[in-house]
Amino acid sequence: MDLNVTAYEDLANPRLIQAWTDAVQLDTSPSVFSTYEWCAAWIETVGRDAKPIVLVATSGDRTVGLFPLCVCKSDGVRWVKFLGSDHVKGDHLGLLCDPSVRGEVCDAFFDYLVQHNDMYDGFLLEGVGCDTKLHRELHAWARQEQLRTVDREIQTLPYIDLPSTFDGYLRTLSHKRRSAVRRSRRKLDTSSAEIRFGDGQRNLEVTIDEFCRLHAKRWNANGTASKFALPQMRSFLERFCKDAARHKWLRTYELVNDGRVVGVLIAFHFGGVTSFYQIGRDPESNVLNAGMMLMTSAIEQAIAESMHRFDFLRGDEPYKSRLAKSHATQATVMIGMRRPATTAIAKEQMAQGMKRIGKKLLGDERWSRLKQAMTKRARAATLSNGDANE
Repeated sequence: MDLNVTAYEDLANPRLIQAWTDAVQLDTSPSVFSTYEWCAAWIETVGRDAKPIVLVATSGDRTVGLFPLCVCKSDGVRWVKFLGSDHVKGDHLGLLCDPSVRGEVCDAFFDYLVQHNDMYDGFLLEGVGCDTKLHRELHAWARQEQLRTVDREIQTLPYIDLPSTFDGYLRTLSHKRRSAVRRSRRKLDTSSAEIRFGDGQRNLEVTIDEFCRLHAKRWNANGTASKFALPQMRSFLERFCKDAARHKWLRTYELVNDGRVVGVLIAFHFGGVTSFYQIGRDPESNVLNAGMMLMTSAIEQAIAESMHRFDFLRGDEPYKSRLAKSHATQATVMIGMRRPATTAIAKEQMAQGMKRIGKKLLGDERWSRLKQAMTKRARAATLSNGDANE
């Protein structure tokens, strides 16, 4: 197949927007976090320092693939990253393409990147599924080119393969968890509280206001700051949610008690998958199991809309494992082309070796507590410096 690769730097280019629409329709499992709307909202808010390099592969007049990339400089290294990954934490990232010509499309994209490697020092591709074709293709290409590579930040992404009914889902839970869910729902039915479902068509700004207020209150209670307290993060959320509402992807759930909103959950419905994005709740509320009520309402709505998967996205928080029995894993793939990137990769490999030693010496439980304390401290330092990377 004769393929032509074009690199776009202007996301407002009408040709690019149309090619992106075509590529999403061609792909068999596109992620909402790889859509034009997500990436455009990101580049206009939190990603303003990034230089977009969106590669589009065409065969004749037909779009057959799209690789949404950008170049960001960090600690002196020019990294190629996915658009829409830094700060806002999109998951399940990758290229979009016609599966029947995936091999040719990947080869064309990699050839282009080799030919134009003066633009960057290496790759820092976040959110690559560990069992995906892209993960295998990236590492195979790195071996072929004899490039230094490593996976970092291996993350767990719990999910539920949804049955046709909510009762069917409940039967997949343990007796203890099933009873807890039913008990919380009975309490909701007999209390003054209620859950208001929304799709962003009305009062979206009010819902986002309530979410940001509650998210801040929740994290402040833990001694850290909410990332949505940062103006650029709030702007991103507002911008994308408006676009998601326009496309009917947005779902919001507000837990209201005595006329006061005490919890807000935000999710996206796209391509048959419900992606749970964020939750904000009042830690001082007297509504028991507020998070459980919101989450199970979102799961029930997903089933009602015939979604086939409920994705909790990254994070191994205990409440996720209580509700989901399956999980995927993803990693940040680092590939070095020039010395600044290969040096960073060597440091990462050394750090991973030290972590393995530390875990062996401390044991799983003590290591886990140390990791949680370090993560909390890093989050507080990151947010105080105006970065929303966590």
